[in-house]
Amino acid sequence: MKISVLGPDVNESELTFTVNQEGNIRFGLGGIKNVGEGAVEAIIKERNKNGKFKGIFDFVERVNLSACNKKAIESLAYAGAFDAFNDIKREQFFVTNSKDENVLESLIKYGNLYQQDVLFNENSLFGSLDNAVEISKPEIPYVPDWTSLDRLNWEKEVIGIYLSDHPLNEYEFEMKHICNATTSDVSDLSKFPLGAGIKLGGIIVDFHRGTSKNNTPYGFITIEDYMGTYKFPLFGKSVQQFGQYMIKDLFIYGHAVVQEKGSEWRRGTPDSNEKPELELKIIDLKPLKEVRKLIKNLYISFPLQNLDREIVDQAIDMILTNGGDINLYVEVKDLFTMEKVSLFSRKHRVSINSALFKFLEEAQELEKLTYRIE
Repeated sequence: MKISVLGPDVNESELTFTVNQEGNIRFGLGGIKNVGEGAVEAIIKERNKNGKFKGIFDFVERVNLSACNKKAIESLAYAGAFDAFNDIKREQFFVTNSKDENVLESLIKYGNLYQQDVLFNENSLFGSLDNAVEISKPEIPYVPDWTSLDRLNWEKEVIGIYLSDHPLNEYEFEMKHICNATTSDVSDLSKFPLGAGIKLGGIIVDFHRGTSKNNTPYGFITIEDYMGTYKFPLFGKSVQQFGQYMIKDLFIYGHAVVQEKGSEWRRGTPDSNEKPELELKIIDLKPLKEVRKLIKNLYISFPLQNLDREIVDQAIDMILTNGGDINLYVEVKDLFTMEKVSLFSRKHRVSINSALFKFLEEAQELEKLTYRIE
């Protein structure tokens, strides 16, 4: 529906999910772990009374820090609710400054002192004296950005989903064109015939190693993709063969086959009257970044009726600026007569990267071309 779901924002979010003026969905502050209704009410009440917060110092100077406590502010930071502020970024909340103070704690301390001073001056006959002591703002040191995966993992921890991005988006091409199933598809293996080849991509979110009573090694790898998770069992030689990939947060590609559960170790002939229980047996695992090397050929077909100078120039530019080792085949096809001219690029080969993939996807959506890989 082309509606964006925006992350939480202390200057726009309400308690629950709302629609902003641009017609996009804004994540509700009440959907963040450790952020209770009291904290949200304190933020919204102050925002409605005195306007939007200008930055993190303005925020801690104004919001009720008894209601919006350290745990709430910590979760708001992890969720990206302060990302619109120019004076701090997520990473900076959690570092130590030159005074050996945690930045988040120093901000809360500063906010409490500032609010106490304001309250004292309001109640004092001499509250407007010019020689009042100014409370210094705490130092916020520079720190390197978190990796995209670290950033998204914290985001998922406090709001339950990847929202600002998805770690697998870097491998969108592989997920769409090389993998042939999702974790949702394999949740019901009865849909597949015995021996069916399944190709899955995802990120390892959990793993386990163990030894059976017979002193046989076994293990499990849980892979997550866009649709959910799936736990792959590993037995015997598979543990030795693929144990090196038992690494949390590793982007992984798995080739598996559908088989009867226990067929590797069960003795005797199963009862033919019983419906067999199925499982996926991994026959190959490799890092997802290596899968693109399996692509040998790219085929691009241009419909003659939609061919114009602009798409030709764009295609030429993409081919010339994204050289690689993948064979390129181009055809121009008349959709009325079905006649076509097929060409093989002897001089230029390509590399399928994010730029070329984006071009192909957008052009295909506009019906300027179709493409496939082998």
